[in-house]
Formats: sequence, C-alpha cells, structure tokens
Amino acid sequence: MQALRGVMADAECPRCGATSPPPESLLATCARCGLVFPPHEVQHKLPAPVVEPPIESVIEIALPTPPPHVTVHREGPAIAIVWPLARYVTAFAFSAGLFLAYLAASRTPETLTRPFWIGVAVCATFGVIQLFANHVITIGPTAVEHHISFTIGTRTMLPFDRALRVEIRKERWAMYELHLISSQRLARTLLVRSVDPAPVTYAAELINARMRKDSVG
Repeated sequence: MQALRGVMADAECPRCGATSPPPESLLATCARCGLVFPPHEVQHKLPAPVVEPPIESVIEIALPTPPPHVTVHREGPAIAIVWPLARYVTAFAFSAGLFLAYLAASRTPETLTRPFWIGVAVCATFGVIQLFANHVITIGPTAVEHHISFTIGTRTMLPFDRALRVEIRKERWAMYELHLISSQRLARTLLVRSVDPAPVTYAAELINARMRKDSVG
C-alpha cells in the first residue's frame, strides 16, 4: 500500500465531501463525519490482466481428400489420420479359433486341452481387435505418433526435430512401412506397418507437408 500512496489522490468522503490523505489500507475514515469508505481509486481500480497460458497454434496445412476407408480430422493443434486394420484377417482368426475349440472338445489328451483353449482365447482376442480397432496417426506440433485403438503397448512416437525425410518401403507379406528417417544413426524410424498402401501414402503426404512448413518457418 505504501507504493500506491505516491499515485493516489486524497480520499474524498462520499457523504460530506471532506478530503483526507490516502489511507494506509483499502478503507478510508472520514475525519469529519466518521464514514468508513473505500477511496475512489480502489472502487474503480481495474483487475489485473489475466495472463492466458500459451496455446500451440493449429498446424495450418491443407487436408487433401483422404482415400476410401480413411478419415482425417483436426484435434486441437494436431491432425489425426484413422483407418481400419485388415478386417479380412478376422475370418482367419475366428476360423483358427473354432478349429482349436473343436480339438479341445474332442478326444484330445488332457495335456493338450489347456493349450488348445488358450489358443482359442488368443484367436478370439486377435479377431476382435482386427474387427474393431483402427490405426491412428497423430501429426502434432513437435512429433508424429501412431497407435492402434483398443490395444496397449502399441504407441510409437517419432520427433520432428531430427527428422530428415519420409520413406515408404514395401516389405514381405505385402506389408507397407512408413519410416521417418532421423539424423540420429540408431534412432527408431518405423512409424506404422499396413497391408493397405493408400493410408500410408496419404499419411506420408501430410507428414511431408508438416516438415516443409517447419523448414520454411
């Protein structure tokens, strides 16, 4: 309050109009009529400005029309690309599970019954994941991330600060891999692996656009 006394004018009583020196506290007492009141400066003092935390800007890159079965949308400052897993694998998983269930229920040695039922559970779980889960690539301000929905331990994050380029590689079993090549020699580069090349190519296009924006900026 001492720091304010040099800038505050005398306090004027709203009842009788008498003035008195700036008070030591937020309330002044009129020496003439005894009224206790807040000085004019305190009544009209503006509140301190609220400092908002910095918000990362939205990645302003164009979103081309995605290929079939691929969706793209913005999530705050990030871009999310979503497409389903290979649904046809579900049929193979369920078929294998039914075959193992048949073996477990038939006249199978007791030592093999439990492994067969465990195999049924694994096939059923894998089939459900293939049926309902999706690939999700999130292009953020500082990194690109991939995970498979409804699963645990499938999250991969690659930073942009050391990224050099994007590569698409065709591997065995007709799998297409999206790599973010890093300047660090031993850094992980594989982001996602998919049997469908269209979403991988589309994601590579947006990641390249994001990296070009950084280089221009």
